[in-house]
Amino acid sequence: MPRLLRVFHSPIAEGPAELRGDAFAYAAVVHRARVGHEVELFDGEGRRGRGRFTAFDAEAAHVVVEAIEEGSGGLRPVTLVQALGKGDKVEESLRDACELGVAAFVPAEASRSVRRLDAAGRAKLAGRLERIAAEAARQAHAPRVAAVHAPVMVAEAFAAARSGLKLVFDPSGSTPLFEALRGAGALEGVALAIGPEGGFTPDEIAQARGCGWRAVRLGGTVLRTETMAAAALGAIRAFDDDDDRTREPLADPEEALSP
Repeated sequence: MPRLLRVFHSPIAEGPAELRGDAFAYAAVVHRARVGHEVELFDGEGRRGRGRFTAFDAEAAHVVVEAIEEGSGGLRPVTLVQALGKGDKVEESLRDACELGVAAFVPAEASRSVRRLDAAGRAKLAGRLERIAAEAARQAHAPRVAAVHAPVMVAEAFAAARSGLKLVFDPSGSTPLFEALRGAGALEGVALAIGPEGGFTPDEIAQARGCGWRAVRLGGTVLRTETMAAAALGAIRAFDDDDDRTREPLADPEEALSP
């Protein structure tokens, strides 16, 4: 029996649906789906629809959605500001971050960014990153697709962040990541800023501080820019999983002992 396909599609409702464009190519060409095969549609906002393929034509795959399921929350919302690195390092960071459930991704041009973009290059990169986010969410069975923002200058990203906890990584920072998380509310939203090769400059760290960001470090080694996103998000997920504040307390402790 063929494995269940997961395909990005929006909006999702019970009844007939048509998959076109990339969704059609993924189902019909890449995986050679056939009439009767099961499919799960996800809209990137936590809504999923289970159904079956009913027909294929030259431009569309036809599906009947038989059941709808609303995704559950429970993950700390994380916005990642990732400075542009060499080559496709920003794409690597996004893939890893999406697998770990990042909520939003902001590519940013920093002083030490080797990769520079004109207006056309920024639009092209934004489109590519949106496709990567959808693909990574599909592969990881994530209920939501990260919101990908158009590339901006890092000073703009620092000023625009609205999360309650804003953390910029600096190897010389005196505050460990976990200490900053302990001082915040349980599952409070957090923005993370990761520099390019060579890190953020002292002036950029000062800019971040002026916008309410806190300089933190993760361990005693210097990680590559494309490795840092996965390491930081993994650490946050591990912290939240072990945080007693995220667990429901028993209404009556004696109930746990009742037969």
